[in-house]
Amino acid sequence: MNAKRLVSLLVLVVLIFTSCGAKESKGAYSNESLKYLPQLIPYRAGEYWGYCNKDKHIIVQPKYSEAYLLSEGLAAVNLNGKWGYIDEKGNTVIQPKFDMAGNFHEGLAYVRIGNKYGYIDAKGKLVINPMFDSAWDFHNGIAMVSMNIPKVGTKYGYIDKTGKYIVEPKFDYGYDFNGSFAVVMSGQKQGVINKYGKIIVPTKYDQVFIVENTLGLFAVRSGDKYGLFDAKGKMVLSIKYDYIGNFVDGLAPTGLNGKWGYINTKGQVAIPFTFDGAEDFHEGLASVSVKGNYGYIDEKGRFIIKPAYKCSYMFSEGLAAVQDKSGKWGYINKSGKVIIKPVYDEANHFSEGLAYVKAGGTQKFIDKNGNTAFVIPASFDKLGYVISYPYFVNGLITVVLPQGAGVSKTIGYMDGRGTQYWEEKK
Repeated sequence: MNAKRLVSLLVLVVLIFTSCGAKESKGAYSNESLKYLPQLIPYRAGEYWGYCNKDKHIIVQPKYSEAYLLSEGLAAVNLNGKWGYIDEKGNTVIQPKFDMAGNFHEGLAYVRIGNKYGYIDAKGKLVINPMFDSAWDFHNGIAMVSMNIPKVGTKYGYIDKTGKYIVEPKFDYGYDFNGSFAVVMSGQKQGVINKYGKIIVPTKYDQVFIVENTLGLFAVRSGDKYGLFDAKGKMVLSIKYDYIGNFVDGLAPTGLNGKWGYINTKGQVAIPFTFDGAEDFHEGLASVSVKGNYGYIDEKGRFIIKPAYKCSYMFSEGLAAVQDKSGKWGYINKSGKVIIKPVYDEANHFSEGLAYVKAGGTQKFIDKNGNTAFVIPASFDKLGYVISYPYFVNGLITVVLPQGAGVSKTIGYMDGRGTQYWEEKK
């Protein structure tokens, strides 16, 4: 957690893709992504931030040193070193008085007063007094917090919305709750606790993944082999598998002795281990490989799209990026029909109606018909700007400038038309 408006480079996907003068599909660009735009969009003018609407009409004059996106109807803003909140109309509803503030999640936001963190409600009332050395967002009614314990060091625990400990600070690190479960660490080893603080999987594994968060199933890695635990702490599959992926619609890709298939939530083989590679199911289909060729199967293990591609990605919004034998990328639908011809050097999956592609020296986003939504300016490379994540979220992508040491500075936001919500003051 950082007091500055910095985006972790751990999630930074550096778009140094280049694009080859692809021939565009004919037709008007579909602006599906615009319907996801928030009422207020952070707008930067030089060193100061304000807010505007999708037409770049200024709603809140740039006066803040930092300004966040709306979350649950409120946005955190930094005025003269103090944090407060504005509402969807740009009105200040919580006066800037905190030394740090986070986004609202499940009705509460963490704030820092002096060196300690607590939580406020949407009216700005302190509902959990500042007593923690660090604090994180609430997920499923539980938030992770940390305490610096003399002669021991920093330890992590979990609280409920009253501030009561679910788990006293005793772990060396932890992660947000995913459903009713969270991964925790003792030393360099990982395990799992449930929402009552009970240890389900002991902290003795190299890695643990919550692969099903409703029933509670956990893939554990020891060395280079994987096993599976259930919510009662029972080992469902012994540690002998090459990999165990996420359960989607009750099936998880699993590798064993170099071959891949799918297991069900009881650990039973649902689709035999006959593939050379397998991915999670998405939208009812999963990418699998046979002798270096990729295709798609359904949840019965039947080939719906025969293995004919050099590589293939998951289906998203009805389309999947596939690479043909020439190395070019295009998109197919669920019946295997080519919707966007393979002319790209790189391609990503669709989100909110748009997908990032590159060809030659051009980076851009296209719609589901292959029409160009907008081209990423060539000047970004010269300025060192990158897209923090090549997928749209709430109608926007974030443009950042890497600062080194795992962090980056937010430059501004762009929408599905390529509108840049910032200006540099001369």
